[in-house]
Amino acid sequence: MATSNDKFKKLARKWVGSIGAGGVADGTVTTIPLSSSSGLPTDTAVVATIDRVDANGIATPSLEESVVGVVSGNNLVTCTRGVEGTAQAHSAGAVVEILFTNKVWGDLIDGILAEHSQAGAHTTDTISEKTADAGVTVDSLKIKDGRIAGWDGWSELTTLTRVSDTTATLSGDWTDRLQKGDKLWWKSNGVSRYNYIIGISYSAPNTTITITAGYVSAANDSRFENGQTITEPRYSKVANPQGFPGWFNVAAPVFDVNTYDNGSGGQPTTSECRMKIDGCQCTVHYHGSGVKAGTTNYISISSYSYPAVVNTTTHTAVGPLFVGTSGNIIGIISNLVYCLYNTNIDNDVVISHFSFTITYEI
Repeated sequence: MATSNDKFKKLARKWVGSIGAGGVADGTVTTIPLSSSSGLPTDTAVVATIDRVDANGIATPSLEESVVGVVSGNNLVTCTRGVEGTAQAHSAGAVVEILFTNKVWGDLIDGILAEHSQAGAHTTDTISEKTADAGVTVDSLKIKDGRIAGWDGWSELTTLTRVSDTTATLSGDWTDRLQKGDKLWWKSNGVSRYNYIIGISYSAPNTTITITAGYVSAANDSRFENGQTITEPRYSKVANPQGFPGWFNVAAPVFDVNTYDNGSGGQPTTSECRMKIDGCQCTVHYHGSGVKAGTTNYISISSYSYPAVVNTTTHTAVGPLFVGTSGNIIGIISNLVYCLYNTNIDNDVVISHFSFTITYEI
């Protein structure tokens, strides 16, 4: 909005007009009538020179006055009087001109020098608050008192479009901002959902992201659910963004019942199975009980719902294993994934405690 304090004021090429009916009564009035304001800029203030010459083009230096005002209808309003010459009365019909005056040029230079040196460089790398204690907002990000004001650790995404329970697309190429291990938050029919990004790819014109599957807790049921509206998607690269769960409950692994069962050929009891991801590392904690099937030193896992292990070509230990029978047994869980002990366990031995915590690359 234009004001009389504008440093940057537009001109009007070869504009000449006159004072309107009633004239200007004295040197203090702040509304000056014009016979017409056609052709004058309205988005900045203007500097109008009055009575520099008379209607015949003869100079009248004793009557000359320049004023700064804002065009409103056929008036100059909120005028600053006598910025050049003398503030005084002017008769109706007095000549008004828009000229390149000392005031126009001086204000222009003052406006530039407010943030620039005489060499044209910015005088400071500091962005100052326009209003005290208001902070500074850059691309909707508010910085105040040395930190990002109100930031909860999340950054906005564009519209997320469901493809399946575990995949969705974003318009454009996001591979320079998103990567495996990033945290994801969105609302499904208004309810907050959280997950991890475990895959990302771009094929024009969309980026496809893949999230983990297998959640069993209602509070952490974080699929892209069919028929529900996805809103307010966000991502985070920080360790603990606001609201993100520390652990996610996941569906229990499916054990090979030829090696471990419930005593009658069914799946053993699972007390706890949960996971979390940190970058490209997934940590899984499992606890349950069951019965050893077959006399071997291992228990096989047929399938599992947590993210796949990157390297499945070697039997590399990825975490410790504890088996509680009549005598405790310590072993490892390998990245194929199966559980290996340092001794055989007899068939039908009750395993009252079976637990492991593993960390592996995804």
